[in-house]
Amino acid sequence: MSESRSLNVHAPVTKLSAEILDEIFELVILSLDSKDSPNWDVMGNQRRDLMLVSKAWRQRILFNPKLWAHVFLNADGYDDDELEDVYEALGRNLEKSGEQMRTLHLVSPGMVDEENAETSDTRDALTIDPMIPRPGLADFILSIPNWQEVYISLEDYADFASEVFDTSSQPGNTWRSLQTLVLESSENPPVGEGEEALNVSKVRMTRANFPALRNVSLNVPRCYLTVWSLPWAQLRTLSLKDLIAKTSDYLKILGSCAALEDLEVEFESTQWHSDSTPDLRAKQARTSTTLVPRLRIVSIGGSGKNTTRLLFDQLNLPSLHSFTFSGDAEETVFRTSFLKLLKRSSVQPSTVRLEITEGSLKGMSTAFLE
Repeated sequence: MSESRSLNVHAPVTKLSAEILDEIFELVILSLDSKDSPNWDVMGNQRRDLMLVSKAWRQRILFNPKLWAHVFLNADGYDDDELEDVYEALGRNLEKSGEQMRTLHLVSPGMVDEENAETSDTRDALTIDPMIPRPGLADFILSIPNWQEVYISLEDYADFASEVFDTSSQPGNTWRSLQTLVLESSENPPVGEGEEALNVSKVRMTRANFPALRNVSLNVPRCYLTVWSLPWAQLRTLSLKDLIAKTSDYLKILGSCAALEDLEVEFESTQWHSDSTPDLRAKQARTSTTLVPRLRIVSIGGSGKNTTRLLFDQLNLPSLHSFTFSGDAEETVFRTSFLKLLKRSSVQPSTVRLEITEGSLKGMSTAFLE
């Protein structure tokens, strides 16, 4: 029998059940990384294309609330008039999500303040354009309840964080469901002549307004850590990258982190100026230590070797299980300080996974400490 005739005797493919279709649609649409296509709404395009396949597919997608609870917006791709239409369209989509918890991916929330920017006649290579929020954006975000995860690429407008998260600027229920907050800005954001840090307004986030917040990542180069006042006591994971801070700033925060289990710190590239000599407040505090009772996983990177040593000298981590260090480390100083940390924490070297990923100690394991 020929191959073509043998194929004809097989029964038609079984129609997929509605439940399986739902699982496929959720996998295909929600697994997309919006950053791979920053100039359009990849989730929205995928929804639209799949809905065009058949009436049945359209119905399954249209009435699956999970598929409408994710918002991706690169605001840089729209002018002011277009943004109004975008907000309306996103609002209609979110209505389809019902009471589902929502996720926001936002890129480029700020724009140049043309009215107050330098003219072409007065501009030079050092000119920094003033930035303002895109019209209506903060109001749109704050009008939506049930945000559970928020990822914002602040670009050159780090001050947008205070526009939407500071307790004095947001309605009481907007962030009550927020569990995960990830903020990042440009790698080398511009600052004014003679300045070393961004001029960012205070961001005060209270437990009353953010009761569910558990996971925070702040990657805002050239911004002072002291700008951020968060409900530290309730956090489970915390990532602090490229912020300008002294040892005492880290210790003050960590001393409030009673529930913290996972910490990642990456020191700002010019961190040396903050702790090139031991910080006075850290010196004064050496009569006591900073206890972080539940902290199990610690990862430290960057060029702040003095700050790393001072943290070792101050911390008490009785639950420490995994420690990763990437950066500069002097063998004798690192070994001595780290062993003191373990002794102070009543933790045995054999129970700690030590990984050194850079520098002269690269590849060293726990055996190095014994």
